[in-house]
Amino acid sequence: MNNKISFKLYAFLVCILISFTFYSQTEDFDCNFVLNSQYNNCDEEFSHLTDQGTLDSFDPVVFNIYFWELRRSNGLIDQDDNPNMDFEKEVLDVVAALNIFYNPFNVYFKFYGIDVIDNDGLYMMENNGEVLAYAYNNNILVPEAINVYIAPKTTGGEARLFDIRYGMSRGMFKWNTGASIHEVGHCFGLLHTHHSFLGIPSSTDPTCERVTRNITDPLYNADVAGDRVPDTAAAPDFRMEHYWELIDEGMDPGADWPYTINLYIEDCEYIGSGTDCDGNDYDIEPEDVQNIMSYAPSECKSVFTVGQAIRVLEAIEIDCYDKIFPAIRSDGFASFYEPYKGGYSETGEADPPLYQPGFDYAFFSCDCECPLPLDYGETGFTYNSNEQMGTFIGKYEADYSSITHPNHTAIDILQLNESQPWRCYDNDNLKPSGGTIIKFNDNVFNTNITLTIQDSLSINNENLIEELQPGLYNIIEQYNDGSTQENIIFKEN
Repeated sequence: MNNKISFKLYAFLVCILISFTFYSQTEDFDCNFVLNSQYNNCDEEFSHLTDQGTLDSFDPVVFNIYFWELRRSNGLIDQDDNPNMDFEKEVLDVVAALNIFYNPFNVYFKFYGIDVIDNDGLYMMENNGEVLAYAYNNNILVPEAINVYIAPKTTGGEARLFDIRYGMSRGMFKWNTGASIHEVGHCFGLLHTHHSFLGIPSSTDPTCERVTRNITDPLYNADVAGDRVPDTAAAPDFRMEHYWELIDEGMDPGADWPYTINLYIEDCEYIGSGTDCDGNDYDIEPEDVQNIMSYAPSECKSVFTVGQAIRVLEAIEIDCYDKIFPAIRSDGFASFYEPYKGGYSETGEADPPLYQPGFDYAFFSCDCECPLPLDYGETGFTYNSNEQMGTFIGKYEADYSSITHPNHTAIDILQLNESQPWRCYDNDNLKPSGGTIIKFNDNVFNTNITLTIQDSLSINNENLIEELQPGLYNIIEQYNDGSTQENIIFKEN
């Protein structure tokens, strides 16, 4: 098999162990998608290229993404459907996972909001396609965003190809299943890697993908068959392969066939002996099993190929159907410098501004006359370019309340490859919400200290220093926006 270049995002798997809560998988992922009849005509516009240079030539794109939670008409969720689920936390987990996966090839997602649909009939639907149809027919849609509908009674997911909608079961709506990454791939024109797999391969079927990757081979059809991406291997539906083998052998698999079992996947590697339409053995590498668009177990899937990434970006440019992709783009990188919750005030009375997870944030000390942050792109401030002087919050940070904008700093989101930090916030008017007084009992900096916690009244006492006994102190002021300020004083008299 010729070498395939793939985005193997080990960090995506490593974060399972590092930061987020790991959820046990409650169901095997089953995906449907709607293949519009116009797809084949649109397919002629794709390049089918697989080289890194082509991928690197695309400009970054930013999409808004919006989420809908289905509930009973009374606004409640049945006990069996996990009513205590922190839906906003789950949504932010998924948005973080989408960015961690798609950012390496310049696709970004801006969390645009959450809404609820209180409707008993919709709540009880067991098919994601019915949910999507209801949302479409009743105009339940934010037109400037990708819309995600989370249903409690459905299984798996369903997406509209080259569209801005997908539905997902509540059980699969977890960051670590890869389900949303898979469905977004469909929205941007990707098929399953086993597309057109019929179970009983036929050499007369023009849509059946051949194994060969030699473009001079008369049997080569990787650019027009299967998923139409040449650097993904011809592959079966891993879950259904043995089912079709039994039928091919004249055996009845039975109505209770456990199709969710990947019989020929072991340790995320293919151990089967299947063949393509012409009887040629499949040539399936571990990265083919691990492809996010395959039907391998969820814990295996972590890979896109360069060809798939190019196809996603070309789909966005081609915009096959309704010219909808331009409408759901945000205002570029500027949108990531706006909080999704909370805000700023000159007095510090607002809830602290919170920024979406999934990015690496560096906050650099800055100076300006700006009690409210400067607009994105405004350069009327100075900043310390020494990164060691800045506060850092990593993309795997799981305490989302900590991803805020400290006072006296400017923001640099490292994945955006900006030339400098932006939005200097330098407010000298804020009053601390609490703090700590550390007294060094020996009047030198050592561990012999007395520590006194201060509430908002005591830390703002205008006579605070006058009332201290002589000695060496560190007065630490804490602010609602998450910033702190330390003042070292030595009081002699």
